[in-house]
Amino acid sequence: MKGIKAIQGKTQVVAGQWESYTVSEWHSQTPLASRVTSSVKWDIYYLEPGKPPLLVLQKSEGRVRFREEAIGRKFLIVAYMYEPTLNDSSSIEITIIGTEKAEILKIDLTDVNDQPISGPLAYGQTINAHVHTTGMQGVSLMLSLYEDDAQGSGHSSENDQNHLKTITAEVGSNGIAFTQFMLEPDFQRIANAYLAKGDSDEGAYHEFYVTARGMGEIPGLTSSGNVNVANPPQESPVPSEDNTSTEESNSAETPVEAEPVKSESVTVDPGAIDVEVPENKTPTTIEEVEEPKCGEVYCIKKGDKNELIREVNIRLAGFGGNVPTDEFTDRTEKMIKQFQKDYMKIPETGKICGNVLRAIDEFQSKYNFTFDEIKCKCGTCTGFGKGLYSEEKQDSAIAERSRKYEYPGIHRSMLSSMRSVIFYLAKDGRFSLNKISSGYRCHEDNKNNNRSSTNHMGKALDLHFNKSGVRTRDNDDVETIRKDIFNKYLGAKWDWKEKNIFNLESTAIGATTWVHYDVREFDLVYLEDTFFAKDIAGLNGKSIVLLANELGYQNTCMCNADGNNSDKAADGSSERVDPKELTTSEEGIQFIKDWEDFKDMPYNDSEGYCTIGYGHLIEKKKCEEITIPDEFKNGITEEKAVELFESRLAEFEESIQRDITVPLYQYEFDALVSLVFNTGSNFLNIGGANDGETKIKKNINNKEYEAGADEMADVTNGGTSGLVKRRNAEINMFKNNVYDSTH
Repeated sequence: MKGIKAIQGKTQVVAGQWESYTVSEWHSQTPLASRVTSSVKWDIYYLEPGKPPLLVLQKSEGRVRFREEAIGRKFLIVAYMYEPTLNDSSSIEITIIGTEKAEILKIDLTDVNDQPISGPLAYGQTINAHVHTTGMQGVSLMLSLYEDDAQGSGHSSENDQNHLKTITAEVGSNGIAFTQFMLEPDFQRIANAYLAKGDSDEGAYHEFYVTARGMGEIPGLTSSGNVNVANPPQESPVPSEDNTSTEESNSAETPVEAEPVKSESVTVDPGAIDVEVPENKTPTTIEEVEEPKCGEVYCIKKGDKNELIREVNIRLAGFGGNVPTDEFTDRTEKMIKQFQKDYMKIPETGKICGNVLRAIDEFQSKYNFTFDEIKCKCGTCTGFGKGLYSEEKQDSAIAERSRKYEYPGIHRSMLSSMRSVIFYLAKDGRFSLNKISSGYRCHEDNKNNNRSSTNHMGKALDLHFNKSGVRTRDNDDVETIRKDIFNKYLGAKWDWKEKNIFNLESTAIGATTWVHYDVREFDLVYLEDTFFAKDIAGLNGKSIVLLANELGYQNTCMCNADGNNSDKAADGSSERVDPKELTTSEEGIQFIKDWEDFKDMPYNDSEGYCTIGYGHLIEKKKCEEITIPDEFKNGITEEKAVELFESRLAEFEESIQRDITVPLYQYEFDALVSLVFNTGSNFLNIGGANDGETKIKKNINNKEYEAGADEMADVTNGGTSGLVKRRNAEINMFKNNVYDSTH
């Protein structure tokens, strides 16, 4: 007998860790020349019924590591030369076990349809970023997009100037944090700003990558490999062709009875696509060019009808509520106006132009949630039923409340509106989403729980909410959320009395400590299978800018007005003003005082500096290392603390008036004053790389207001939890005019 007789390796494998398996014994008739590593083939088999999920993170010759969601699963590691044998010592049964070690493992980049990126992308397309972790469920990560101008793979400080965007994403129960980055057309201009010496352009392609890092004690920084993005001449239209595959990928063969199932790996060892880049790259001047405006000539407006309108109606369903029609109705116009006013912060035109389309893509990438909470918990279906009672599908003789058909997923309008729920909760500031407590519930799940309702077979969601970080079960709180979020912003009504709108289940009907809302009253034409999704790719679809280009609306996409960089504020005021005309508002003062907190005796702040009152600095040393001045050694009254606070406030106001040279809204000014009150009056000038200017200052002075605010998230002294919360609150104030000092 020839071939492999036995292999060796661990039978319990820690999720996220590489484990190696080797041949320990050959059959006696195996030629000596064949007993080499290169002759061995390795396979992994899934030892549970059904089609396995993608649980193998990476594999190579005899080495494997598993995703965190594989914990508790069993696999068979098999080595062979000719044909695999699954029931002898040439295979080892392994179990995946958990770990408390917090670690960022790997970043996978895919196209908008979650398919591997097989060729160059184009500006206007979207990159999906999946960050695989262990021991980090519920932790927020900072995901950043960079254009690569350095040699070698991974992140380099040489690319700090090429930072394009940072998004915060939470690690889900599957151990994965997910977000999307749109390759905004303006990124091409930024990427071309840094040229190799002697070169007139960067060449045919730009290289982009994503980094992820944790906060505090959690290790960072992990980088993805590079993806190429076509760099056409800037005077030419941005390519709009989608060169990515849309075919579904099969993760494994279907099992036959009790036979183990061969499991495919997600990827082979990743590596950056390295391109030779000359050294000593220096910035070049970009000629100021007036951004093209369409002047509403190419806007899509009320009365128009096309498939792009249908996508807008679906993706903005949470801004007033609408059905997925391809007609531009009064409701479409009102919905777009609400999106322009509340999210984009620009004058409401109620028309679809390029700035609206780009903002929709941005909104979609910013606000996400995990599908793990949405899937059916029965353990027997795919997570979204089995399509039972298909004979009742689209049967107009059956009332929707009685239809037993298991829809193929959750309605996209419901899922899109979840983003608006998260957005408006943050804007309101009193509550936050705890979890999606009940998503899909198939007939088997109903049977297990003695239920017969069909709303949750694709048409409904139940949500729990937090107040002050803890789930609230107070009925008054839930009623407030229904009224001030779902009714006010999503346009939801109560108890199925109105058609073609989101409907809420009232307390009187049964939703006492949670919010139930659904699309049960949508007309049958809006409940076709095509409107249901079972994963993030199905929900998101293509970038809407790319879709608009494909449908022939290139001129519509040309408007380059910028959402939060516009001249309309979140408080409704029409213009920013010179910072020299501003002083801190009463709301801003109270916000800072709440974060600083009154202390009547000297104490050491988070930097170890001796402080008293409302963050009044005594000396930049620990209290134990100095002689406390007589005026402080016996403590102070709150009145004295206020006096000290007000005497120093002008110093920080003047620093913003000195360092920020572009107009600001009042709440933007207040947020910056709070930042420097905490970090020092000269922070914007010396808090950046190599003790230089911060990106906060640079971006804002370049009128990239939102990008400047996002950079505040880095100012946390290595992820100190209190500073992370304060920076998030300051960012929320700067962007949304929300003065939330709860902590």
